[in-house]
This record gives sequence, C-alpha cells and structure tokens, in this order.
Amino acid sequence: MVNFALCSNHHHTTIGHFLNYGKWKDEVIQDSLKQMVIRVIYQEAKRSGQSIFCIVDNTIASGTKSSSQALHPIENAYFHQSHLKKKQDYGHQAIAVLLSCKRKS
Repeated sequence: MVNFALCSNHHHTTIGHFLNYGKWKDEVIQDSLKQMVIRVIYQEAKRSGQSIFCIVDNTIASGTKSSSQALHPIENAYFHQSHLKKKQDYGHQAIAVLLSCKRKS
C-alpha cells in the first residue's frame, strides 16, 4: 500500500483516508479474502465438474550487490536457492499459490 494522499491531489475520499490512516488487522483481511477465493473456486469445481489446479510459484527478487557493497541495501533480504541460476541468490523470495478451476482463478 502507498500513501494515497501523497500520490494524488485529487479524489481524497473516505476510502483513501481509511486506507492511509485507518486501523485494521492485515491478517484478518488476508484470511477473509483467502477463504472467499477458496469458496468460489470450490463452488465452480462442484458446479462445472472440472478439476481444481494448484499452481505454486516461488520467485526471487535478486539484489544486484551484497548488502555490504550496496548504496541502499535491501532490508530483510536473505540467501535463497535459485532453481534458475542453480545456486544461492541474495534477495527477497515471494511464494504464491494460485487455485484455478475452468476460467476462475
């Protein structure tokens, strides 16, 4: 998320204010969204009789220099095993799981 008030001089709405200054628990929103998506995918599988596909993606956003040499080091980066480079790679690793059934994903 970004501070919407800094990015735009227009449309300072109640929602923008809430996103910038409201108090919420990220975990609760994430869990609710996951449950909703899973429910939609399973309903589509039941309705269509099609299989559910689970795709796991792990991506590494590599740093170009080690943190001791970087002008602006990457915070909280670590060494991860890169399957593409076939060696350890320094950076952030993001893991995503995608469920898909028919045209819903």
